[in-house]
Amino acid sequence: MLAQQLKGKKLIICPPVLKEYWEAVLFEFEVQGFKVESLGKLDHLLEHGTEQFNYVFIDEAHRFRNQATSNFQKLHEICFGKKVILITATPQNNYSTDIANQIYLFQAKNNSTIIPNNKNLERFFSKLENDIKKYEKGSYEYIETLRRNSEIIRDRVLRNVMIRRTRHEIKEFYKEDMEQQGLEFPQLDSPDKIVYIYKGHIERVFEETISVIQRLDYARYKPLTYLKIMDSNIKSMLTSQRNMSGFMKSILIKRLESSFEAFKKTLNRFIQSYKKFIEMCSEGKVFISNKVDVYDLLDNGDDERLMGLVDEDKVQYYDINEFNEYFLPALKRDLLLLETLSEQWEEITEDPKKNQFLYDLKQNEKLKYNKIIIFTESKETAEYVGAFLEERYPNEVIVFSGQGSRSLRMEIESNYNPNYQGTQKDDIRFLVTTDVLAEGINLHRSNVIINYDLPWNPTKVMQRVGRINRVGTNHKQIHVFNFFPAAQTNAHLPLEQNIISKIQAFHDTLGEDFKYLSDDEEVSSHNLYHKLESKESLEPGEDQAESELLYLGIIRGVRDADPDLFTKIKKIPKKSKSAKSQSGIEVNSTISFLRKGALKKFFITDGTCSIEHTFIEAIHYLKSDLNEKKVKVNNQYFEHMEQNKSAFQQCFEENEELDIGTKIKTGNDSKVLKLVKALSKVKILTDGQEQTLKRLKELVEEGNLPANITKDIIKNTKGLKEPLKIYYGMVQEVPEKYLVTKRKIHQITNGTGNTEVILSVYLRKE
Repeated sequence: MLAQQLKGKKLIICPPVLKEYWEAVLFEFEVQGFKVESLGKLDHLLEHGTEQFNYVFIDEAHRFRNQATSNFQKLHEICFGKKVILITATPQNNYSTDIANQIYLFQAKNNSTIIPNNKNLERFFSKLENDIKKYEKGSYEYIETLRRNSEIIRDRVLRNVMIRRTRHEIKEFYKEDMEQQGLEFPQLDSPDKIVYIYKGHIERVFEETISVIQRLDYARYKPLTYLKIMDSNIKSMLTSQRNMSGFMKSILIKRLESSFEAFKKTLNRFIQSYKKFIEMCSEGKVFISNKVDVYDLLDNGDDERLMGLVDEDKVQYYDINEFNEYFLPALKRDLLLLETLSEQWEEITEDPKKNQFLYDLKQNEKLKYNKIIIFTESKETAEYVGAFLEERYPNEVIVFSGQGSRSLRMEIESNYNPNYQGTQKDDIRFLVTTDVLAEGINLHRSNVIINYDLPWNPTKVMQRVGRINRVGTNHKQIHVFNFFPAAQTNAHLPLEQNIISKIQAFHDTLGEDFKYLSDDEEVSSHNLYHKLESKESLEPGEDQAESELLYLGIIRGVRDADPDLFTKIKKIPKKSKSAKSQSGIEVNSTISFLRKGALKKFFITDGTCSIEHTFIEAIHYLKSDLNEKKVKVNNQYFEHMEQNKSAFQQCFEENEELDIGTKIKTGNDSKVLKLVKALSKVKILTDGQEQTLKRLKELVEEGNLPANITKDIIKNTKGLKEPLKIYYGMVQEVPEKYLVTKRKIHQITNGTGNTEVILSVYLRKE
């Protein structure tokens, strides 16, 4: 509907699987001048230019919550200078910086127009993060600070940029609309467990596997750490190399938990990769990749592509003699451990997870006859599960991992999407898929989700459940099943503790590398289990904060039921004042609603000081019953008004002071500014080059350059002495769009114009 109303060309960027869906819906809404492109085609968009678009819509925007990725940098360039609409059901995964990074796609970090008296968004969010770091996670102080931070972000930032409707609000404030249309939300049942148990030989091999994964050096994936001599360039790459080994460890853990089949295949790929690498080393040559963006690949669950790029993208050459004496032995030791492990797994033909699943499908009443969607993070697990289900339930299974044909996707839609416009079918009972179908798409002809492997990140589970937890479903209840491992040797433990101990084995294996396994770094084994056992944690954000929709509903009620009163309200002049009796206040007070430009604030004073209030806080003083009597306005009111106006004006003085702070930069931004400052004193630059430097300085000061660009500038100019080489080393890393475009930011909150008193209410103490 928004796209329909906006004049100008619209670019919609969405997950590949939703491209046709977006095109169909935009066509249905008769939207003019749009182009829909896949998230995977950002390079293509940049190559062909995006200057013709006025607006950029980004669906599933939470994928861009990490500004350290190359995809974030590309999207930032696409969005630069345009109006941006972000669409997501899960904007925050774990940290407030998740939200901040998405906002940076359309706001300068240090020259923002969102918070009325604070241009420096980066500093605003950093302060909140620092406040919570003072306390131990889980402590009372930590929880209270987290709650307070959430309120601050909601009231000072999100209220200005976000439109959000929770299910609770819709059911309460749009109840009549839903009843008229015959719509209702299904009830989410408490999640069910499918517990599979490791016994005997399988359990012994599993324990040995955990031990080997912990003991591996992962030398194949961090060769630079074995160099005899390390210059500054090498040292800067060591963190990335160590991260890579951590990622590879996490892949083994994820595949082991996903399915035996996926683990065996991953193990064989590791072995082949080691063999090729050792063979290359034996020839005296070592090629090493440093251009793999593991964050992007893992955030999208693309572990196979990651491993392929590690093998293919060989860009740096070293002689084998440049490595220390521990390198080759570490490689050979890793290979021996992997091969020994592979031999042990070849002996295992039984699969307790598969057996338990097939048993539950026959015995569990919730699973016996329903259409079922099975999610897994692994493409190989999806194919494996699809194969054994097809054997048991022939012609009733579809496997989809993003690579399927258009006809296969239509088959899924016809069987699972109640809004499908073609012929509705009912011949498929099992849809096995990776997370490629976890976002956006309608699948609510089914009412059962099964997470075949442990969803380490409960936010991802929420997205999966969202495929069937939708308004318009014919199902009264929906069901979620999670697989949990348990151990025979711990059979004497209560089931819950047994499961948690097995999850803990995965987490302990990763040690400090756990952060590479999941975006949700705060989840402990115990906490993860309880999150996946709680239906509340799988519902989209249902906080019960008071909603503006209540008051919007009141105004709409007046408009529809009493048009004369509505017209009277519209014609009330500015500077209007009234007075009422008020309980709960110590002394007589005045609350004022003031505006300057588009900056709007509420202040309340009792004659000693003026305190800013949010809309929700202020409305409790302003709202009145229809028959409530007006009281006399005291002369004290005029003193109160001046105090409120003075407090309002103080916001702009604070704003001017904060402007000075925006120039203070740290990290790579600071280094780039120092380079610019040094070059600005050089006399050999042309006028055009000086203007480019001035623009570059402006971009960095405002926070309008993604972190990856400033990092590349520092890397590209390291060791250079000649001014012109430094200049070109800087400029070539900055896309031309940034240097030639003065970003058009509508200064909606800069408080231009005169201060206006919209209305005031004198509150007489009861």
